[in-house]
Parts: sequence; C-alpha cells; structure tokens
Amino acid sequence: MFALALALGGTKYAYNLAVHHELLVANGSARSGFDVFSLGERSANLRYYDFHSLKLNEAALLFAPEHGGGTLTAQPVYASVWTTLHAMAWTDMSFFSVHARHGDPSLPYPEKRVSVPLVRLLLYLGLVPTVLCMVGLVSSAFRKSLWPLSFFALSSFSTYLWWFLAQDCWALKTKYLLFLLPVYVLFALLGLHRALRVCGRFGRGIALVSVALLSSLLVTCVAYLTSFALG
Repeated sequence: MFALALALGGTKYAYNLAVHHELLVANGSARSGFDVFSLGERSANLRYYDFHSLKLNEAALLFAPEHGGGTLTAQPVYASVWTTLHAMAWTDMSFFSVHARHGDPSLPYPEKRVSVPLVRLLLYLGLVPTVLCMVGLVSSAFRKSLWPLSFFALSSFSTYLWWFLAQDCWALKTKYLLFLLPVYVLFALLGLHRALRVCGRFGRGIALVSVALLSSLLVTCVAYLTSFALG
C-alpha cells in the first residue's frame, strides 16, 4: 500500500525536491503549516479557537445582512471549530451570500437572500448523519476489518488539525477535509445499520425516525440550494 501510494503521489514531492529543494512547498502564510515542529504559533491559535461549543443559531444568523458587519473570519462564531466545519459542510456560511463576509470591496459575488430559518433547519438536520457517523465509528472499534478506515479518518483529521493551527484564520475550511467524505458516508451507513439492529419497537422507532430525518435533510438541502441559486 505504501509503495502504491508513493508511486501515484510521489512524483510531486520529487518535483518539489528537484526544483525547490524541499518536499513541501507553499506560498504565503500557508508555508507555516509545513513547519511541523513549530509550537509557538500553534499554541497561540489553540487559545483562539473554541473546541467546546456548537453554535448553530449564531452560524445561521450570519445569513442576515443586518447581523453585524465584517468578514466571516472576524465573526466570533467562526472561532468555534465544530460550528464552522459543520456550517461549511452544509452551507457557504454566508461567505458567498453577504457582501460584508468576504471583505472584497469590488463585490465579486452577488448578494443572496437566503432564509435564516431555512439555514437553521438545514444545520440542525445536518447533525443527523454526523451522529450516525459517530455511532458507526464507535461500533466499528470491534471490527478489525474497519480499523484501517478508522485509522485513516482519525490520522487525516489529526494532520489537518496540526496544519490549520499553524495558519492564519482562513485555514479553517471544510473543503480541505472533503477527501474524507466517502469514509464519512460509510460510517454514517454503518451507524444507521447499527440502529436498525436494535431489537424491538425501540429499534424500529429509531430506524423510522432516522430515515425520516435523513429524508427531511435531503429535501431541506435541495430547498437551500434552490434558494441560494435564485438569490
């Protein structure tokens, strides 16, 4: 597996080494993320970020143009790591919807009028597959065949965590973790399968509620995308 990965992805590192004389190359502040052993910047950013809260109401309010000015990264809710990662997974977190959020005076993106209650509903329903994913991840702890996937997911997220803590605040973006989407979906399905295996009426109730909420999430997601497209 290591040899295959090296054969497929190693050419870029060989190019970096030949041209730039280092394996990892980046411009601007992104370069600091590759300074693996630097602890000063990471310690300062660790105090800035909030790993203990989930502020979905505050994230939804960002879509109201009258809700304060300033860029997205200047909003207090942006420092809530789990809130930002979740909100950016299901929405644009108002970055492409409200002119003030991206801070570009040329206003390159048209103003979008998206319903705040619709965004709030989408963010709360978006927790359903995440909860199922957590259930699937925990239940897979006893299945050795799934250990490589669990290791891949946890090690990848840990690597990203170490990388973005060394950056300016722009580095906290869900798009950098989209390669984990297949693993996320798989563990969510495993979590749903685990719910289906719960015996009796309670198990059937959990399964029915889960499917109903997932269906509602799909409808709400389409409604949000349509609202965003129409502006």
